Amino acid sequence: MLYSRLAVLALAVMLLGVGRAAAQDPGLDVEDVDNVRDQWIRANFLTVDCPLHSMQPKLTNLKRSWRTDTEDLIGRFLGDRETIMKEERIESPTWGRGTRYKSGTVLYLYDKEMAVPQEIGQLAKEIEVVPSFLDVFNNGFTYINNIPHTAVYATDVKITSETSADVSYHNVYEAAEGQASAEKLISDMFGPLSVPAGFQPAVQTLIQDFGERLFVYHARPEYITEYNVYEYELVADDPNNPRRHVIGTQPVSVPVWDVKVHLMLDGEKLLAGMEYYWDGNLQAVGEPKECIQAGIAVVTARELLYEYFNEEPPLLTVKNLSLGFIQDRSDPNTLIPVWLFDAWYTETVTMDAENLTDAPPLTSPYARNVVSVPLPFAINALTKELIVL
Repeated sequence: MLYSRLAVLALAVMLLGVGRAAAQDPGLDVEDVDNVRDQWIRANFLTVDCPLHSMQPKLTNLKRSWRTDTEDLIGRFLGDRETIMKEERIESPTWGRGTRYKSGTVLYLYDKEMAVPQEIGQLAKEIEVVPSFLDVFNNGFTYINNIPHTAVYATDVKITSETSADVSYHNVYEAAEGQASAEKLISDMFGPLSVPAGFQPAVQTLIQDFGERLFVYHARPEYITEYNVYEYELVADDPNNPRRHVIGTQPVSVPVWDVKVHLMLDGEKLLAGMEYYWDGNLQAVGEPKECIQAGIAVVTARELLYEYFNEEPPLLTVKNLSLGFIQDRSDPNTLIPVWLFDAWYTETVTMDAENLTDAPPLTSPYARNVVSVPLPFAINALTKELIVL
């Protein structure tokens, strides 16, 4: 990867030099040099550092119909509207417009010399203490509370002397027990996580050994479909374009990423947080057809990103390329199949004296930090539309 990046930079410098020479020498065609440089950038600014799948599953858009009941959710998670401290209008890139309901307390810090309570609203500093909040959208909700939680991956400390101790860890309960508790909680609140015909459920669990060390449960549906298996035949009069024939099909399941339930339980199996965007009534729209290959998605991405960045794209590296369904940003009732690109670019940051407290230690005032900047995007697997996430 280092050598390929150096080659890219070397060629860029060479093209820049040729461009300057063309500008100084009337014998060189500046337009031709610009075209060469333009074509080189189009072909090389996006590096794919992962394998590409050749299969083309048969896909279509999906329709969702589940709707949230705001009053029911407030009652379940916050008690009632009297406990709501504040309501805020919010907007999510994925779910669209929604409302955040905060449940907690407002503290006012003020000078002890302040005599009358009427002055508090004008002179005191307002601080929100929010133990929980609920974000409600048309298709689901997110609930988070900030109450301290008991770890599932617990710490054991055994004192061995006045100055030392042995530290070990154990699970308060295992993942299978956590999964059973999570699924019972979901079923009691909203019913079992059912899927319609043509779909299957997929469940993942995790006990964190980081952060709050909670139990994590994640469920999503998968769309069951198939892809064609081809046989290629060389044609004598056109050997560069072999004909292909379908010789069979293979089953495949495609994840529906934006229909999901994600929740966390603590060591006492109390709910620490929950995302619920499930829909047990998903429907395929129209007759499924072959999606584009991953390679075609890459070619399409190069062309569309080049235009998106006004012909000055960053040098992007794709670490992973996967196929799945995401929420249509323009229609909250539709899920679309996409090739999802996990892409990054590097950026050099120079730290000045004002920002030294926020940066890693620097060895000199001229030191620079190279940071990786994520730029996830998707190509619609049916229409080839670019979606920057």
